[in-house]
Amino acid sequence: MTNANPPKKRRWVLGLVVLIGLALVVTVANGIRSGPIPPTVGQGPGQGATTTPGATVKPAGCPDVQVVFVPGTYETNPGADPAVPVGLLKAVADPLGKRFQDQPGRLSDYFTPYIAQFNNPTPYFTSEQDGVRVASAAIADTVKRCSGTSFALVGFSQGAASAGDLATSIGQGDGGIPPEKL
Repeated sequence: MTNANPPKKRRWVLGLVVLIGLALVVTVANGIRSGPIPPTVGQGPGQGATTTPGATVKPAGCPDVQVVFVPGTYETNPGADPAVPVGLLKAVADPLGKRFQDQPGRLSDYFTPYIAQFNNPTPYFTSEQDGVRVASAAIADTVKRCSGTSFALVGFSQGAASAGDLATSIGQGDGGIPPEKL
C-alpha cells in the first residue's frame, strides 16, 4: 500500500496554505494602512465613540478589521483564550499587531479556540467543523456589536480547512456577513 500523500507533497501543500494566509494578511494590512483614517475610538468602557464632523460613528471597541485566525491541529483547544496568539499563526499575528499598535481600533485578532484534534479522541471532520462553528460564532458576535467591521480569515493546517469552509459559506451568502466584508 502506498501513501497517497508523500511527505514532500504534504509539505508543499502546507507551505502553499501558509503562503495564502500570509498573502491575505498582507493584503488586509495594506488596505488598512492605505485607507482613510477612521474616527477616533474611546479607550475605555462607557466612553463611547468620538467622531469628526461628517464622519460615520464607530462604536467603542469596534475594529475596522478583525482577523480571525484558526490554528492547526493540536495548537488550541476549546478552553484557550482567543486573545492569546498560539501555534504557527502566532508568527503572523505578532508582527501584524506590532505594525498597527499605534493605531488603536484599526485591527484586532481572534484566535479560534476549538477542538483541533485528529482522531485523538475527536474525529478530524468533527473537529474541523467545530473550528467553522466557533469562528462563525465569533464573527456573528462581532457583527452584532460592530456592524462596520470587516473580516479576514487565516488558517493553518486543519484550521485552514475550517477557514476555507467558512469562507466558502460567506462567499455563497450563507456565512452571516456579506462576501464583501471578508
